[in-house]
Amino acid sequence: MKLFNHTLFRIFAAILLFWLSSAISLAQTADCNEQLKQGEELFKIGVLDSIPLIIEPCIGKYDQARRIDAYKLLILTYIYLNRYSLADIYMEQMLRFDPEVLVENVGSQEFIQMYKSYRTKPLFGIGIHLNFNVAQPILTINSEDNFLAANHTTTPFIGAGFAVGPSFQFYPFRKAYFDVHALFQTQRFGFNQSLLNFADVNFTENQILTRLQPSVIFEFTNRNLKPYLKAGAGLSYLIRSTATVERTYSNTSDFNQRSITATDVIVSNLRQRVQLSLLAGFGGVYSIRRGKIYFELELQNLMHNAIVSDRRFSHDNLIYNYFYTDNNFLLSNINVNIRYIRTFYKPKKIGK
Repeated sequence: MKLFNHTLFRIFAAILLFWLSSAISLAQTADCNEQLKQGEELFKIGVLDSIPLIIEPCIGKYDQARRIDAYKLLILTYIYLNRYSLADIYMEQMLRFDPEVLVENVGSQEFIQMYKSYRTKPLFGIGIHLNFNVAQPILTINSEDNFLAANHTTTPFIGAGFAVGPSFQFYPFRKAYFDVHALFQTQRFGFNQSLLNFADVNFTENQILTRLQPSVIFEFTNRNLKPYLKAGAGLSYLIRSTATVERTYSNTSDFNQRSITATDVIVSNLRQRVQLSLLAGFGGVYSIRRGKIYFELELQNLMHNAIVSDRRFSHDNLIYNYFYTDNNFLLSNINVNIRYIRTFYKPKKIGK
């Protein structure tokens, strides 16, 4: 019983201590908020020497918005007192606390010039990139390579895939910077072939790739939601490519002419393993505290033939069982991208 009472007393004492400390903290914060208002009034009437005495002891007790206001007030005060070294100290403290602080509404050219004397753009960014893609084959038939092309009609069709991976950004300039993704990607597409009104072949291909995609982004305006354009390239490596193949006969009255289907037919060796593409896109980036969220639409085009031409007739199963041979084709992807970037800063006086 004594042990229970002792434990209960300790819990009660801890709760009381927490309540008292919270009450004291709230009281101090309320006092500091009043002192900030008092400091702003003193600034308006030109009584500058008293402002640091009431603001500096409270600088760590404000919430984010009031702390920024307090920093701005101290910087302006020391600028007008010609104590630029102290103004620089608080400018650097403010930028370390919030490197994305807005200063356009300060109304002091000396303040703006001091702000511009610091490196305020991010050093780099790290985040996650999500991609939803639609792949569209574009036929570039070469009858000299594929003599069977004259004997069948090929119709490409689109398919959907996705990509995910880390994203990195580097900022040599504030509105023009590098954006690099390292992605794991899937894509799907296919072809319908009709052979001399004799047989129809449905060929659906699923690819798994890794892709390194560097690009340059050009932002417009300084608002929280900024439109932008981008251009870049993609270097992909095809990990695996498989196909589902179905052959049906145009004349189904003959019982012996039944349809056949095969899944997971490996066609990786028929494809170019290393693939180079160019891309362009546009979108909007929404700035949040120490981060950015991107929404974009992107067009990506393969810059060379997707198949290995001299292996076109090397897959006996496709040729003799399904009457299928590859045509030359390019690949065009429409990508819908979403990504989050966490930005990292190191504010520093330029020239130091």
